[in-house]
Amino acid sequence: MTPTYDAHQQTAQTQITFAGDVPVTASAIQATQERVKVSCFLVQRAVWTAHKPSSLALNTVTVVVQGMALDDDGDKVVSGYGGAELTVATSKRFDWAALTADSAWNRYDAVLLAPDYAPFHTYG
Repeated sequence: MTPTYDAHQQTAQTQITFAGDVPVTASAIQATQERVKVSCFLVQRAVWTAHKPSSLALNTVTVVVQGMALDDDGDKVVSGYGGAELTVATSKRFDWAALTADSAWNRYDAVLLAPDYAPFHTYG
């Protein structure tokens, strides 16, 4: 996990890289997508519940998750699995104790979830 903070933009970003093989079966893909949602939720909740406005100006928190995928040649490459962005305005409406990873997913300002981790097939 790699966190960064941009004081000028007042944004925080955390990049998470999953270790392991490429999820290729339907159940492995579904499990990985849920893992992306849970990882985003845990980071977002930790940042926003620990955040003290007087100590750090923060407008947006973005969590980006990546892991192994297959490229067009069938080689393993690191690729995006998904992510979630949450602004301070939206975070103020979150009751973190009542949310789950799935319920929060539908309330973030922006989300992205890869449908699978197969080759990109850009040539053909």
